[in-house]
Amino acid sequence: MKPILPQALLCLLPALALAGPVRDHHVVAELVPVVDSIVPGESFTVCLNIKHDPKWHTYWKNPGLAGVPTKLDWDLPEGFEAGPIQWARPQRVKMAIYNTFGYEDEVTLLIDVQTPATLEIGTQVELKTKTTWMMCAETCHPSSAKLSLTMPVASSSKPDMRGSQLAAKTRETMPVENDRWDATATLGEESATLTLKRKPDSDVPAPEEELYFFSDDGLIDSHPEQTVTREAPGEYKLVLPRAEFGPKNPKALTGVLLSKFGEESIAYFIRAEFTTAAK
Repeated sequence: MKPILPQALLCLLPALALAGPVRDHHVVAELVPVVDSIVPGESFTVCLNIKHDPKWHTYWKNPGLAGVPTKLDWDLPEGFEAGPIQWARPQRVKMAIYNTFGYEDEVTLLIDVQTPATLEIGTQVELKTKTTWMMCAETCHPSSAKLSLTMPVASSSKPDMRGSQLAAKTRETMPVENDRWDATATLGEESATLTLKRKPDSDVPAPEEELYFFSDDGLIDSHPEQTVTREAPGEYKLVLPRAEFGPKNPKALTGVLLSKFGEESIAYFIRAEFTTAAK
């Protein structure tokens, strides 16, 4: 099945031109800095905070079968450079009857901004971005808003209370490098198989109550259920249905593995090179 709601739809809407929090239908978006001032030549983090009305969501970098990921198109002063979005841990969300990858309730995405060393102390700088997102529940609505943030330039900075709290909350649950699993993968015509073996020095309790894999390149279909089998203590096999319009000749299985045990959970970045075809 072809992914629903192509990104081109977002370009058809005029952007709302408002500073501060912007509400468009079922979503409120806002830029919040992690520090109170810009220090010349130093980088700092900006939060894109998104609040969703109940039952509504926006999307992760790979939305899955339906949707479009949130995007920032920056308009920055000369010498400034914004890094890529640092995505929060994805969630499984419903677009009508379809399982997709995104965020409900409230989510904060992080962006690092590098500043030029030539900034003049005592001046102010305005950071602007055209932010686009797709909000969905039973139906979907593409949206766009021009968000802005004005900050003073100073010789030193202090944490902004709200921004630093938002960033800390996101970082607590963001995916981490995989230091727990030896991961291998095979690829078949209709599915990929991910085999996980716990590293001998792993100190995370077992067994997991739930494992789920979020494909980050569209190779794995977000809608069908994934089959998880416990092969032996500390060893699991996940059979992951391939998406009809995913990459045709992928070299590796890449994405985020969510591992839940009891009331705790950890998300790991996974990259497993494909070996032979899955049987």
